[in-house]
Amino acid sequence: MSEEKTSENKLTDSDKTPEPNASPTDTLTTVAGAAKTGGVQGIGKARAEKLTLGRTVLYRMPSGQQRPAVVVAVHSDACCNLQVFTDGANDGAAYAQGIYWATSCSLGAAPGTWAWPTRV
Repeated sequence: MSEEKTSENKLTDSDKTPEPNASPTDTLTTVAGAAKTGGVQGIGKARAEKLTLGRTVLYRMPSGQQRPAVVVAVHSDACCNLQVFTDGANDGAAYAQGIYWATSCSLGAAPGTWAWPTRV
């Protein structure tokens, strides 16, 4: 016999049963450090990130700060050419035009490398 809802907000058996098609991977999944390693994160089915033209990544400036960048050429799963959107002269004289062309950038955490942005 199933429980009935009352004014005390008791749950019925149907309230305790998960959705018939629900699975553990149908929820928000985030792997710590995924931005550094290109690991799995996202909403829905867990998936690995893949470099493709037009993707937005983060470029690490010599100062250590990150700037948004667009992938303009893909060489491998971890190496690409980028158009980096700088903070103009605030990032230094070499970046004063506001756009910097970074070639053959590798996935990493050191200056001159790129990383996946954190999904929120």
